[in-house]
Amino acid sequence: MNKVIVLGISDAGPQALPEAARTLIAKATLIVGGERHLGFVKDHKAEKLTLKGNLKEVALRLEQELNKPDSRPLILASGDPLFYGIGRFLAEKLGAEKLQIHPAPSSMQLAFARAGLSWQDADLISVHGREIESLGAARPGSTRLGIFTDAHNDPSACALFLLASGWPTDAKAWVCENLEGADEKVTACALGELPGKKFGELNVVVVDRPAPSSLRTEYLMGLDDALFAQRKPEKGLITRAEIRLLSVSKLRLFPGAKVWDIGAATGSVAIEAARLSRSGRVWAVEKNEEDCANIRENATRFGLPQLKVLHGAAPAVLAQIPEADAPDAVFVGGSSGKMSEILDLCATRLVSGGSIVVNTVTLENGAEALEWYKGSGFDWDCMQVQVSRRKPILDLNRFEALNPVTIFWGTKR
Repeated sequence: MNKVIVLGISDAGPQALPEAARTLIAKATLIVGGERHLGFVKDHKAEKLTLKGNLKEVALRLEQELNKPDSRPLILASGDPLFYGIGRFLAEKLGAEKLQIHPAPSSMQLAFARAGLSWQDADLISVHGREIESLGAARPGSTRLGIFTDAHNDPSACALFLLASGWPTDAKAWVCENLEGADEKVTACALGELPGKKFGELNVVVVDRPAPSSLRTEYLMGLDDALFAQRKPEKGLITRAEIRLLSVSKLRLFPGAKVWDIGAATGSVAIEAARLSRSGRVWAVEKNEEDCANIRENATRFGLPQLKVLHGAAPAVLAQIPEADAPDAVFVGGSSGKMSEILDLCATRLVSGGSIVVNTVTLENGAEALEWYKGSGFDWDCMQVQVSRRKPILDLNRFEALNPVTIFWGTKR
């Protein structure tokens, strides 16, 4: 059976490949690749097909070539085609059994070699053609990163995100450009020196920092209420830790989730959601300007640049959230008398299988939320929670009750 040859290649060109790989190129009847790769074989007599945002067209053409007995299609791809490369797409479209893949060292592997660092424990992330929040996929407390960049999410943008996430300015960084090419260049510097610097478009970034003294705070859930910036002198506009734990659990979050926190107040739920969704994006919606300032302060305090603050009253202000950020989960902690309107809009934009969680403290809001869920078509439920916390009294201790909270939750079918 004919197979599509997928051949990994570096900027060193075909001359750096083993003889067997060069033989595969010589026998090809159709060569597919980016302009840079096709430049390596410009004198080859085979037909050339440029790979440039036309993946479906290329897959269709390769399928046709496989039905020709004398055809020998070959794709030139950077490094390892199965590591953030075209290999996965082709395997899904054509079937893995129709591919013969010959990887070369990945540019990521080469970058770590240039930095002289082991990479078995590193977090390897691509922001090439993706959102910068993808960097949030790094494990909490991660000490070593390898990053595929692009022209928009360049080393400067990546450094700004990492610094906002709490990476130290003196973390070590390497920007490795045009690896194995004639113009290869490796720049070693501190992470804090990268913002504003310009590099060639083809680069990989490696970042290294010391291990944190403890990982406990990185994985902590139910953050202490006192850790948050809150309205002063009046405090209390915060979803308390115990209620927050239960409410966030009902959001059913996952890495990459898009979350809306409506009536965010202090932003405590948004903070917990951003820590769980990591590479996702969280929108904290709040009509009070002073509270918005507190949410921004809390996002900075906890190193969460993926948390966006939207000042305005729901539901009208929700139109400003991009369509690409349709929510996987919505939390409603305040509605200013527009509970049903907010929930109707959120249900419309919520993805299938997404969750809406509502907290109420008044009988009226609880009744309105109950009626909405009953008519929503969601799979839903509710519970009422009352928490009492220890309070010292002289040299003794007693319990002091917090206000009871009713938690509604439901999943969109």
